Amino acid sequence: MRLANSQNFRFAVISNLNLQFGSISTSTSIPISTINDVRSTTLDPSQIDIDVSLSTSCECFKYELYRRYLDTQQERHAQSYCSKEANLYGPYTRVISFTLFQSNSTEELAWEKGEAKHWERALNENLERMRKYFPGWIMRVYSNLGENEFVCKLRCNNVDFFWCDIKNIPKYGDLSMVMEARSWSFLPLGDPTVDVFLARNLDSVLLARDAAAVQDWLKNTTKPFHAFRDHPFHADRVLGGLWGGRNNLLRRNNETELFRLHKMVVNQTYLTLQEKSKVADQTGFTSFFLPLLAEENLVVCYDAFYCDLWRNVTLTRPFPTERNGTEFLGDVVLWGESGFGEQLTECPLSCRPEYGKSWKLC
Repeated sequence: MRLANSQNFRFAVISNLNLQFGSISTSTSIPISTINDVRSTTLDPSQIDIDVSLSTSCECFKYELYRRYLDTQQERHAQSYCSKEANLYGPYTRVISFTLFQSNSTEELAWEKGEAKHWERALNENLERMRKYFPGWIMRVYSNLGENEFVCKLRCNNVDFFWCDIKNIPKYGDLSMVMEARSWSFLPLGDPTVDVFLARNLDSVLLARDAAAVQDWLKNTTKPFHAFRDHPFHADRVLGGLWGGRNNLLRRNNETELFRLHKMVVNQTYLTLQEKSKVADQTGFTSFFLPLLAEENLVVCYDAFYCDLWRNVTLTRPFPTERNGTEFLGDVVLWGESGFGEQLTECPLSCRPEYGKSWKLC
């Protein structure tokens, strides 16, 4: 719901709200008594910063998000590594995390440039696909871009969409200069409000194949991290936009390790000299950090082509579903530059599941 003046908004003066939940929009009149009943069931208003659900730049209020806050406030013990708005969503979240950035040196991305239409399409399409293939998950976008009208509409109209200003992360403040931009989507690692997270790239789309492999990882393995290799060009141990982790598993089994990995992500300028030398050798933090997870035997890799090559390095598993035509995870279809699907080859027999030995495109 858009407000004329978000700074002056308080529950006591609400008489009519326009609510939008996901893609379903309804205009609902809510009696003052209803609002008062809601307030009477919560803490004293002076103890709650109601404005945490407001965006000063977008001037909107997510009523459904605040209701969720009331329902789960007794379980809240920490804040998210995203935004005050994300704090309202509460604990035990499952997050699909993306990075959207503008480089100060190259002006790689700006809303007013032609690339903006690609990013807007990417945000819209992946939000819809998330609801289809990952119901109950939420989407976070870590960015150093200002909130334009398009972003405000996404924030105001979708309770499962969160914009994370990398210059104003709760607890840490400005992380834009101490974290490599392509690693901003790693911030859910160690987030006390997040149970499971996936780091994905915005130039690709979420697929049913992705969801099936994630479900297999969660149900049939005990590894805290997963990685996908789904194309002959995917030769790296772990790809920056095709991995994810289980904070809840590490919290139970090895909280010290979770804390260590999180600190490496948010304090990249304070790595040891040995770690910095590895970063320099591997052209960036992402190229250093992700292989480290594999080296420490924390990852299960779903591999359609190189399972034999990496079998002695990490646990490997076949993708549980047959490939749909020339689709593959990580394809840059949203840029109109796809064509790599035509370079898919028959996958090795050893990389197919036992029940899918006849699949040539596994």
